[in-house]
Amino acid sequence: MITLKNFSQYEPEYKQVLFDAIFLESEDGLDWYYHMSRFQSDTLKFCFDKNNIIRSFSYQADKLFPLGMSVSEVKKLDVPEGLNINGEWMFSEGKIISVPFDYIQEAEQKRMDLMKGVSEKIDFLVSAEDDGDITDEEKAILARLREYRSALRRLDLSKAPDVQWPEDILNVA
Repeated sequence: MITLKNFSQYEPEYKQVLFDAIFLESEDGLDWYYHMSRFQSDTLKFCFDKNNIIRSFSYQADKLFPLGMSVSEVKKLDVPEGLNINGEWMFSEGKIISVPFDYIQEAEQKRMDLMKGVSEKIDFLVSAEDDGDITDEEKAILARLREYRSALRRLDLSKAPDVQWPEDILNVA
C-alpha cells in the first residue's frame, strides 16, 4: 500500500512531447500519471484533503484527479460500508474511519441559535417597554424570556450530547 501526498500542478520538462494535460506532482516530486501505476489493481484508491477527509475514490487510479489532495489505497475488505464523499469519512493511521462527531460544537451552535432567537424577542419587547407601550402580559413574557436566556447562557455543554436544555419558550412571544 502506498500514499502519495499533496499533489500540485506543475509543468514537466518534457511536456512538448507528451499529451495535452494538467500535470500533477506529489510533494516528493512524483508525477501522478507515471506513479498511479504503482497502486495495486485490487485496492480502493482514494483522494483525501489536508484534513484527511476523503473527497473521491475509485478502484481505478486513473479515475482520480488529486489536485490539492493526497492519494492512498486500502484493501477491498477494509472499505467501510456506507463510504461516501460527503465529508463523513477520513483517512487515519492507514484506515478509513468515520469522522468523529463534535457534540460540544453542535451544542454550542444550538445555544447560539436559541440565544439569537430569544434576544430578538427580548429586544422587541424592551423597545415596547421603552416606548411605554407594553402590556402586563408582555411584561410577564419579557421576564420569562430573560429567564430563559439566562438559563441558556449558564448551560454546561461539556457533557454534550447529554445537555439538559431549558424548556423552549420561544413560541410564547
